[in-house]
Amino acid sequence: LEQYGDPTLGLQGYTPDVSLFRTFLLNTGIYREQSHGRYSFAEPAQLADKGMKEIWIRIQRFFTDPSKEPKNLRQLFNELLSEPYGVRPSLLPVFIAAGYKAFPHAIEIKRNGEYLPDILPSTIEDMCTYSDLYSFTVYGLDSTKQEYLRDAISLFSGNSEKRIGEHELLRAAYDSITEWKLRLPPAALEMKLNHEDARNFQSILRRNP
Repeated sequence: LEQYGDPTLGLQGYTPDVSLFRTFLLNTGIYREQSHGRYSFAEPAQLADKGMKEIWIRIQRFFTDPSKEPKNLRQLFNELLSEPYGVRPSLLPVFIAAGYKAFPHAIEIKRNGEYLPDILPSTIEDMCTYSDLYSFTVYGLDSTKQEYLRDAISLFSGNSEKRIGEHELLRAAYDSITEWKLRLPPAALEMKLNHEDARNFQSILRRNP
């Protein structure tokens, strides 16, 4: 996750991790050189192996197809482990980590109903061990929603940068509001406000740490 773009993902030597990387990601073409020595994950159409391509398409759809209801990670795992895919359980963390980086989108990930502001390597491992605790909601952001999120980022952070990618908008808005909230004086969440909209917003801020 942290060495994405590096030709070897930061792996060196002849350890089992290096062998897995070469066998599963490099030799299959999932992770490949794209341009100017920069490596990234392939699009499904770039894969030569039909079976791997179908698996990669399924991963892509999980991370990018908009959903009204949260997606079930356990259901995805069951599909990948069963026919016709037959993915080995030990590869699930690699698939999830690779898919998360390969197909960035406006996605909300929760654990036990709590929003996760950041995804760490330990989070990926936890997802695969306790998949029933996690839910994924993919949002389809039209131009109006994208502009709304950009305005929120500008309002709460003072950053009017327009080059933030669509897949980064949801998290960037969350980070902007969270950082703004941390700068508030303690009394801001407890003081009595006259305006109804302000009271409603204050209530939301108290509910969401």
